[in-house]
Amino acid sequence: MADVDDDARDVILTIHWHGGQHSQVRVRKPKSGEHGQSTPEEALAVMRSMATRWSDAEIAATLNRMGMKTG
Repeated sequence: MADVDDDARDVILTIHWHGGQHSQVRVRKPKSGEHGQSTPEEALAVMRSMATRWSDAEIAATLNRMGMKTG
């Protein structure tokens, strides 16, 4: 069973186990448009500094060598 607590922005999952026990799990509900796929500011700075002189492929290769991930 699932329920939503809009005030706390939580999704509450109640698990009914076969043996009669119940467990409850609360998961934070993301805001509209919120996600975990954002590009770190350091990577954005590298992209901005290279954008006028280098191709997208070269910028991507540089970010990969530096171990920087993007959204």
